[in-house]
Amino acid sequence: MHVLNILVSPDLLGLWAGWLALERQPFFLTGEEVRALGLHAEPRAEARLTPEARDTFALWGVAPGADHVAWLTEEEWLALPTATQRALVRAQVRHGRGAVPHVRDFADLLPHLPGSRFVWWPSLLSPAVLARVVAQDQRACRRDEVPEHVWDAAATILPGARELAGTFPHASGPNCFGTVMGAAGVPGAEREWMQRTPFEAFLAERTQPGGRDDQPGTVLVWRDAAGAVQHAAVTLGGGWALHKPSQTWRSARVVLPVRELIAYSRTPGWRLGRVTLRQLLAVAGEPPQGHGVVQKEGRAQQRENQVAPLPEANPQDAPAAHQGDHQPDAPRGSVHGVLRVFMALSLTQPCGAERPGGGGGQHSPHRRLRI
Repeated sequence: MHVLNILVSPDLLGLWAGWLALERQPFFLTGEEVRALGLHAEPRAEARLTPEARDTFALWGVAPGADHVAWLTEEEWLALPTATQRALVRAQVRHGRGAVPHVRDFADLLPHLPGSRFVWWPSLLSPAVLARVVAQDQRACRRDEVPEHVWDAAATILPGARELAGTFPHASGPNCFGTVMGAAGVPGAEREWMQRTPFEAFLAERTQPGGRDDQPGTVLVWRDAAGAVQHAAVTLGGGWALHKPSQTWRSARVVLPVRELIAYSRTPGWRLGRVTLRQLLAVAGEPPQGHGVVQKEGRAQQRENQVAPLPEANPQDAPAAHQGDHQPDAPRGSVHGVLRVFMALSLTQPCGAERPGGGGGQHSPHRRLRI
């Protein structure tokens, strides 16, 4: 089936189902709510969720006062009194947890749901439901509208762009910075939760000021008032551009008209700037050594962080469930040595990842991607 004009395999649909409707789902509650509802709960600080669950439930938005987590299976949920179910749903909305959609948004696919809000369970899912969830608040990819001559002209400066355009990520983590770097030919960058420091190093080594939206290789860079980069995209030429709106598992790498992409990414407090990619120099017809190689250290760290503690809520750690790429700094995917880019016969040194909150676009969510 196609979602956002992108072909989705049955295997990926299966992953989406598991990420959206966990077999044991977390409900965030205050201590008083736990006692009033008579539920067993653990301290929030001791709970563990995968990066995909973190994005599904928008953990960055959960109120700090909801410091307990009750875990329920679908069977346990169905055994609860209706009043308790409703109280739990209301509490999740009140505390800012994600994945509590409106019944009206799925009434045609799930006509028998009661009330006004609900939570996802495996029995509610179908390919059509998953497609709607993933497509909500996103723009459909227009890759197929890009003329062949535009792709041909972009291939030299953006050797990875065509392969990335119109794809979904393999998991949570890949973000806008890595998408731009991957399009520019940095191997493996598109699969990483790219941090601000290596992305800034990439910009310093591979770009020069200025750029035109109708030419390939203009990097669109949005910065906040403090100058921190918050989002990035790259033009393909002919009035087209490529970006990935966020680091979440349902955020696709889409091609849009440049003006539409800029309008979609506009956020109060951000300023758009432009830089132009310079081409890499290859040696003896081979890819430049260290050309953006994501070292094993970064991948090992990423695997270690597959299950992480639930973060303490922090207003400045609002993620990217909006259009900028926004959360490249959370603990998953330290990308040490991600650049080492051989550009014009020069070599940059490896860049370490920042700590959470230290950069990479975790601020000021603009348009929340609903689940």
